[in-house]
Parts: sequence; C-alpha cells; structure tokens
Amino acid sequence: ARGGGGGAAAAVFDNSTRAERAVGVQWQYQHGGWQPYAQQASDVVEAAYQDWLANPNVDVRAIRSGAWEYEVDFNAMTQTNIQHEAHTQRSIRRAQV
Repeated sequence: ARGGGGGAAAAVFDNSTRAERAVGVQWQYQHGGWQPYAQQASDVVEAAYQDWLANPNVDVRAIRSGAWEYEVDFNAMTQTNIQHEAHTQRSIRRAQV
C-alpha cells in the first residue's frame, strides 16, 4: 500500500522532528556488517517507526539525514537513498541495546 492514505503527502522526518531519545533501542543499517546510525539519526528513525506503528497503512516514510533523503520501508526493513543516482538500498534493523 505504498502511499495509501488518499494521496496525502507523507511527512518528512528529519533533524527538526521532535524525537524522544529511544532508550534501549538503536537503529542500524547493513553495510559490511551492521553499523549503528548516529544517535540523532537513530532517534529520528525511531520517531518515524512509531508513526508507522500508529499508521501502518502507509508503509514508506521519508527521512532526511544530512545531505541525503531516504525512503524507509518498515515492512521490508529497508532504506533507499532516493537522491543518489544509484538509489542505494540497505537493510535496516531495530536493535535492543
């Protein structure tokens, strides 16, 4: 159900997103092994994840981190760099720490 929700534009989660520090949770991405997101980025992904849990009919969230913008699909647990010409896709996971 990519997009779902009657065509309304999805919010972009970025450093301006009010993200609570996710205690005991760290988001990681696959790149030659599991790599941790920077803490602020992990908190923003967690905010997007919590939004997805509350609104699962829209499976993709837009997340801006630094110079790049990503589509994060929590059903597939992937992030896709939508600005890079290669549209690099990586697996992600929510780890308990």
